[in-house]
Parts: sequence; structure tokens; C-alpha cells
Amino acid sequence: MPEKKLVVTYGKNDPQRDKIFAMIQDAQNITCVTLPNNEDFYNYIGNCIATIYIPIDEDFGMSPVESMCAGKPVLGVNDGGLKETIVHEKT
Repeated sequence: MPEKKLVVTYGKNDPQRDKIFAMIQDAQNITCVTLPNNEDFYNYIGNCIATIYIPIDEDFGMSPVESMCAGKPVLGVNDGGLKETIVHEKT
């Protein structure tokens, strides 16, 4: 979907950061944003089309819950805490 803008948010100590940067370096429609505090996070969630949440070994993720509270759909992996917070085709 090259016509869509994808914003990748991450914490400043994210161990996958360099790997993500390498994978998207040539993508014109992908931007990476470090969110050291939650102020900007709520603007991104409130104005997004959807949240894509694909954690590795995550027991519980707050981002999908916050997205659903903002009325945004969440695309996520069928694993870990997401299986407890996301009900397929309902939340």
C-alpha cells in the first residue's frame, strides 16, 4: 500500500530499532518516530486508521488496548497477551 503513510513508533531503548531501520530504509512512505513520552503517542493513535501490533514475546501490550479505546482497529499476531485483549472481528 505505497499510497498509505505508515508511522512506526518505538521506545528509545527498543532492541529491534536498528533492524527495523535497515528493513525500511528505502521505503518512501514509512516514517520512524521515537516517543519518549506519551504526549505525542495519543495524537498518533487518535489520528490513525488502524494500529498494527506485532510484538515478539509480549505478555501484554498496552498499545492495542489504547488503540481500541480510541475506536481504532488493531491488526495483531495471534499470540501472547493479544489473544486475551483482542476478540477477532469484534474489538
